[in-house]
Amino acid sequence: MTDLSVHDIDLIRFITKHEIEKVSIYKSQKIHNHHEDNAILSFQLTGEIVASITTNWLTPFRKRTIEVATKEGYYEADLMAQDLTEYSEYQKNNSYVIRKVMLKKEEPLIREHKAFAQYIETGDRHGLSTIEDSMITLDISSRKA
Repeated sequence: MTDLSVHDIDLIRFITKHEIEKVSIYKSQKIHNHHEDNAILSFQLTGEIVASITTNWLTPFRKRTIEVATKEGYYEADLMAQDLTEYSEYQKNNSYVIRKVMLKKEEPLIREHKAFAQYIETGDRHGLSTIEDSMITLDISSRKA
């Protein structure tokens, strides 16, 4: 779980610009020896924001999703398909606006390596998290269920 969840937790913190206050982790290890088969991580953030991460390696398809609920909108990110949907502008008649957010789809590891190479060449940290952010995220991901 830690290998993928650190990226997902980082993403939640980056998108919301809020800190995680409470964590609940549910995971199981049924058939894999070295990692969990599935995990659900739930978070309460400052600003009355709730978020969750779902990962699954058991079913015939892999699943990695992030869901974030704020006062302004509800966001669903499918990390495997690299799709983001925003539900916002809630109305009294229970209607809302659905917007498919346009994302540049690219291999995350290649993007990370490019950002690191740029940092080495120019010192530009754009696209890289800070060591402080990394320590916070690692602490959150390593909490016991």
